[in-house]
Amino acid sequence: MRSPGPTKPRFSSTVRTARRWLGAVAVTAIVTGLTITLASAAEPAGDLSPPILSILWLWSGTQMSDGAAVTPDDRTRYTLALSPDGRVAVQADCNRGIGSYELDGKRIAIGPLGVTRAACPPGSLSDTFLAQLSVAAIYFVQDGDLYFDLPIDSGTMRFSAGS
Repeated sequence: MRSPGPTKPRFSSTVRTARRWLGAVAVTAIVTGLTITLASAAEPAGDLSPPILSILWLWSGTQMSDGAAVTPDDRTRYTLALSPDGRVAVQADCNRGIGSYELDGKRIAIGPLGVTRAACPPGSLSDTFLAQLSVAAIYFVQDGDLYFDLPIDSGTMRFSAGS
């Protein structure tokens, strides 16, 4: 007589087939170096955001929730570029920096950044730009522009694609 022991959970043939298919897709992706993105049920396939990677983004400014606005005189001196490999490059007026970023759904975390510390001319927004990037929490794309929401609804940074 067999002694009762732990039993393996039984899966329906649909679940087994799905697991086999996903396993084959994962192995294929690893072997070929493909990146596969699956849309979640909460995010319909037609609602996917335009890509934000491998684009030079120029900072148009930040609209603060108290009505104040921060706008650079020369947008080309405040830039952001997100590489597909998780690296970020920034120009903050007379300073340049590199670091890392993470995307998780619509959440973004930038930093830490290694930044040069040149003394920019009076009126520079370098420190403001870098401080806002370091706390960016949510991103979205609207009408071709990239937006970063700052924490606690304190403001929104806006970027446009460079040419």
